[in-house]
Amino acid sequence: MNERDMQDKRTYLLSIYSIYTLFVAIQVFYNSNFATVHGGFLIYGLSYLCLLIFLSLIVFSLPVIIGDKQKLLAFIILGTIFGISFIHGRFDPLLYMFFVPFVPLIVGGQNFLLLDFKARMISVTTLIVLSPVLGTNIVINYANGHIRNSLGFANPNGTALMALILCIEVITLRQHFKRATVWLVNVFGLIIIVGIAQSRTSMMTYMLFILLYVFFDYKKDISELFRFLLSLVPEFMFVLSYILAWMYVSHPNGLLDKMNSLSSNRLALAGYFLNNYSSTTLWGQKLMFDKDGRHIGALDNAYVNILLRKGIIPTLVVLLILSLTIYKLGDHKHKKYLAAFITLVVVGFTETLLFNFSYNPFLMMSVMILITSQTGMAEDAKENISES
Repeated sequence: MNERDMQDKRTYLLSIYSIYTLFVAIQVFYNSNFATVHGGFLIYGLSYLCLLIFLSLIVFSLPVIIGDKQKLLAFIILGTIFGISFIHGRFDPLLYMFFVPFVPLIVGGQNFLLLDFKARMISVTTLIVLSPVLGTNIVINYANGHIRNSLGFANPNGTALMALILCIEVITLRQHFKRATVWLVNVFGLIIIVGIAQSRTSMMTYMLFILLYVFFDYKKDISELFRFLLSLVPEFMFVLSYILAWMYVSHPNGLLDKMNSLSSNRLALAGYFLNNYSSTTLWGQKLMFDKDGRHIGALDNAYVNILLRKGIIPTLVVLLILSLTIYKLGDHKHKKYLAAFITLVVVGFTETLLFNFSYNPFLMMSVMILITSQTGMAEDAKENISES
């Protein structure tokens, strides 16, 4: 490769990295207290700006997509579902799911995750530093009287989720960082999760991730049967979410009440929406979160959320993407991503971050469904990067 070609490749990769960094920065600001308070046109404009930036990343992958029949067919199918869902309802972060697999094709999933960590760390730190100026959200925990600070984000739970993702990213990619960096990110992340945002869900998710990470790190090889069973986790979580939400409304009992309390009323809200809206629409429906002048609450269960809002067809496709990704990640070459991906699939029971690309960069691992070579996702762009 001559000097001119190398310079072109550097420019090409720098363009991709710059666009994605801008995407992350805007997504973080989109979830800020400032954007939420000013709302209206700002939120609307930022959401569509992010979509345009995201779609521009797909343009870089088009040569690879067009040159491969399997990737082109997947692009057409998922693009069609994206288009129908977009026309049928308004845009929301759930729709990123259908194009996310195509983003890392040129640069590679691992390289994009490294970029995401750095861009997310800078963006989150900047927002926290500027929170005294931009504003923050102070919430009182009436159960114990403690004050929860959002540190510039829309709410403390969002702050905790950002800190959680940074912790999971730096542990998953720890071989690329100094040990001190890994420890510092986790210490400060846990201070935010436990001490400042006081998020029980994020803390439990962090513990689940550590347990799974240790387990998969210890288990050197995963059998085909175990890989298959792991790939069914998304379907299991979907069925579990549906059944428990339905039972809470139709057959309430003490155990379900305790589960609802542990999930901060999320089970009751899932049951309410499941009882008041059709779960058999092909392309979803609009949900009303306010009734008679009062706010009902958010539908945080990701599985019930996507079923009701997007419909049966997008839901089945998304579950298939998740299952195929988990199965592919079960290969020993990619096993280091498995704990993070499964953790976020499980936490979909209580959080919509599973399908929210602004909070869940590990959705990029769905590129695995498009990789057919033996080298796979982890090395799919190593030559390009090294030569640049």
